Amino acid sequence: MCSSDLPLVELEEVTAGRNAEKSLQSMFDAKLFFKKSCIFHSKRVPYQSGDRRGRYEIDLIVLTQKQICAIEIKNWSGSVRRDGNHWVQTKRNGNEVVHEDPIEKNRKKLDVLCNYLEKCGCRLPNTRVSKVIQWNSGLVVDSKIANDPDLIRHFQLEKFLKSQKGRDRKRVV
Repeated sequence: MCSSDLPLVELEEVTAGRNAEKSLQSMFDAKLFFKKSCIFHSKRVPYQSGDRRGRYEIDLIVLTQKQICAIEIKNWSGSVRRDGNHWVQTKRNGNEVVHEDPIEKNRKKLDVLCNYLEKCGCRLPNTRVSKVIQWNSGLVVDSKIANDPDLIRHFQLEKFLKSQKGRDRKRVV
């Protein structure tokens, strides 16, 4: 039997992240009612930075007549603290993982998305919103991160969803 014939085992954090994304997508579909809006799930947008090319994935894009919003969903466990331009997650088992600041990265993704769409001839609303949602209610968040207005923690999610007003929306997958 070749190693390529063996079933692939997905990392626990990948599965947890995907489950959080699906749950949040369901919440957005059920609770966000923007007039003339579209919700896009897991869209990839090309970028080029110097010689480096690739694609960013944006978990949720909400487009209304008044704003374009890029939302990143994280389902981390343990605790997280800021260390310079990075966030350091200490998992429950004590292992540390250094992450690029997801708030700054999501802002960069939104900029790349808007530039790409404008190059394609799309007219976009002037208001651009970038949010990172920490899905895991048990995550301990350092105050330097917790006070950032572009971070929505699990207990703030309902309030955020209720603050998005309107009716009648178009759902795009």
